[in-house]
Amino acid sequence: MDRVVYLILVAVAAFTYVAMVFWTMPAIVEATGGALSLDMHLGGYGMAEAEAFKEALTPDAVALLLGLQLYVDAVFPLLFALSLTPPINGILRGRPAALRIVGTLVPMLAAVHDYAENILLVRLVQLGMANLPLSLVEMASRATMLKARFNMVAIVLVIALFMATLFDQRRARA
Repeated sequence: MDRVVYLILVAVAAFTYVAMVFWTMPAIVEATGGALSLDMHLGGYGMAEAEAFKEALTPDAVALLLGLQLYVDAVFPLLFALSLTPPINGILRGRPAALRIVGTLVPMLAAVHDYAENILLVRLVQLGMANLPLSLVEMASRATMLKARFNMVAIVLVIALFMATLFDQRRARA
């Protein structure tokens, strides 16, 4: 990937993340009277939290959640995964192909679970309170937890590989 294209990709990914963290998510919290969106419960949630969030949803909060936030969150997972993949592949160049494949899969799996979470949360919001199945809440919660874990592993992987590369370069100079 061309360096300029990659830097633009990273900049757009960072911009979408900043837009979510400092604009759409705070607006949803404000519109719900302080309720944190379910996709921000990185350790998961249960039926009680899902019901409390649904009860706090105002028409403005639903419009934000299913509108601007959904649009931003439709592009962010892929942008984030694509911005982590080149450093992982670059650092693992010359290593076994299986290691590069696993390294590439981690951020992609984070994106897959983020998209699954988005689809499930839209369904949760669309269903009425009386029709909220526990199985849907459990699947959405699981997707949220897996998204968070794969993202964390991907970030730690990039940092660890970068540190290992620096260590190898320093050792080669000595």
